[in-house]
Amino acid sequence: MAKVLVVDDEEIIRGFLRVHFEGAGYDVIEAANGETALTLANDESPDLIVMDMNMPVMTGWDAVKALKQDGLVTAGVPIIALTAHNTPDDHAAAHEAGCDAFVEKPIDPDRLMDAVSRVLG
Repeated sequence: MAKVLVVDDEEIIRGFLRVHFEGAGYDVIEAANGETALTLANDESPDLIVMDMNMPVMTGWDAVKALKQDGLVTAGVPIIALTAHNTPDDHAAAHEAGCDAFVEKPIDPDRLMDAVSRVLG
């Protein structure tokens, strides 16, 4: 069973994502900020990371860069960016940071699962 690390500072969003991922057969690990996500990514070796970009403590932008640059995530682990900001610049910034897909908030579960299918193959 694939393991997903869900990172969002809002507990209600983490719960929403947990329900959808578990309903699709995934194991779910949760983090409330980017700093915790770095530790969990290293300790738990997830198959996918779904990362909110705007969080306190450490932003998703910084966490993704750290995960990709410092090798804390095994090469090939896809990261899906979640953000309420949906401009071409936001898409470009997510790609530049190392994200493999981009899903806007409010989250459409079908669109999210389509992104998951694309990045996991």
